[in-house]
Amino acid sequence: MPCLRICPKGGITYTIENRSHLLFHMTRTLDTLEPGQGGTISLLNVGNGALFHRLSALGVRVGKTVEMVRCAHMSGPLQIRIGTTDLILRRYEASCIELYAAI
Repeated sequence: MPCLRICPKGGITYTIENRSHLLFHMTRTLDTLEPGQGGTISLLNVGNGALFHRLSALGVRVGKTVEMVRCAHMSGPLQIRIGTTDLILRRYEASCIELYAAI
């Protein structure tokens, strides 16, 4: 689990695990992933409380591992997998979810 986030949004972040290893991670939003790629949720950047509560109720929480299953054509919805649960999200909702994607 990341302990320290140094760089601003979109840059390379440094995380320290067990204070003995320094790992490099890249932050991305969920809508930029290709099918088969994944990452760990680092931030839910939603403006209103209703969307935050809806995503939380569906299991989208900080620290969960997410995998992109497929992307619909013409800016359609995205299918993601969190654990054994598959969810369909709008691209706007997916753009509010930031991930640590290992490089």
